[in-house]
Amino acid sequence: MAESISSRRSGVTLIEVLVAIFVMGIGLICLLTLFPLGAMSMASAFKDERAAQAAINARTVADTKRLRSDSAILDYFKNPSGRAGGGLPNADLLTPSYPVFVDPTGALSSAKLGTNIGRVAPSFAPNNSPQYLPFFTLMDDVTFQRGFGVPKRYGANVERELLYTWAYLLQRPRMGEEAVVNATVCVFQRRPKAGALEKEYQAIMSPSNNTIGLLNAANANVVPGMWVLDCSIKSGNTYAYGNFYRITGTRDGSSGSLVLDLQSSLLGYTANTQGQAIILDGLVEVFDLGPGR
Repeated sequence: MAESISSRRSGVTLIEVLVAIFVMGIGLICLLTLFPLGAMSMASAFKDERAAQAAINARTVADTKRLRSDSAILDYFKNPSGRAGGGLPNADLLTPSYPVFVDPTGALSSAKLGTNIGRVAPSFAPNNSPQYLPFFTLMDDVTFQRGFGVPKRYGANVERELLYTWAYLLQRPRMGEEAVVNATVCVFQRRPKAGALEKEYQAIMSPSNNTIGLLNAANANVVPGMWVLDCSIKSGNTYAYGNFYRITGTRDGSSGSLVLDLQSSLLGYTANTQGQAIILDGLVEVFDLGPGR
């Protein structure tokens, strides 16, 4: 007599199914969070690459056009107004010159960058003409027609987005030595072409804490990663600083002030000193070109 043997296979319980779904859900959520992080990293890398490309173009323009010795800017090294008696004393021949901001876009709105820095357009790119665009704009970004994939036309020319522009901050290490001029390239993204292009603040420079405290700046739109320009007059001298610092952190100070933590060391101070600082709208990167002729 044959004996029947019955075999039983255990099934998956409801609890095990729920645990598996929970683990899979956690994994999917982790994967989904990578997409926005990846998009942000890609956008940041694209911005850095474009800014570096703009700086290379700016260096080429400065060298080929001999920007440091351009006739339109020479008087501004001596005085931010471009003439004697402009409200500030002329720079002494043995001290650094005043900084000069070569900025055709901003020169349309203001003849100065803040109080102590002259702003001017160079002779080869006047600010009242679109002639300056190729010398101060990254022209690689083309605007395409939506849905057609072909470039937009502006008359006989291809329309360009003009997302990245630049300006120069120039300063002689010694006013009397005309052959040596330090140059810095300021690269902007989506910079306004009119209106308020920057904001100047009274500030407290604190070398011991390596901070700049902006006074009356409780509502200032300043975040880490931005840049601040120290444009203070050197105490007891006839020139202004022209140093950029990247902001690594911000916090509220006393009496409506905003304290900025700096990435690099604050230069030129031995004690807390009141001065002026500027936040430039749209400034994304600063490149030091060093001295040149």
